[in-house]
Amino acid sequence: MKTEKISPERMEWPTWKQAYSVGVELLDSQHQYMFELGKKISGLRPEHAKDVVRSLYEYLLEHCAAEEAHMADIGFPGLDAHREKHVEILAQLRIVANRGDASARDVLKMKTFYYSWLVNHVLNTDRQYFEFAQKQTRSEMTPDNLARQSS
Repeated sequence: MKTEKISPERMEWPTWKQAYSVGVELLDSQHQYMFELGKKISGLRPEHAKDVVRSLYEYLLEHCAAEEAHMADIGFPGLDAHREKHVEILAQLRIVANRGDASARDVLKMKTFYYSWLVNHVLNTDRQYFEFAQKQTRSEMTPDNLARQSS
């Protein structure tokens, strides 16, 4: 899959496209919302950083739990590595959310981090469990498996 070219310096956020789908309606809607949050973050001012980051952190806690549950359900072998990616973003957001006042530099670093993480995570890392699930589905659709299921 070709990754959309984006520029953290200009914070031009990509728009959600169906091509980014991971094939699970709940997770797709959460990812779509995360892209929308990115647009809000791109215009974030330091005086609003703490509240926005705290909201993002709370949303990602919910999303990561749902995504990890899905990966466990499908037996995705990369679950532990994927979970580590979630721990990384949540730790970064927790640091910003727990700070007192954020400087303009702090906000730029957070925007750049979230920007890079979101695009890489949704468009690349999350595609791994989507592709795994697709292979599982195709292997379950073999003539032998279908014949066993119908008998």
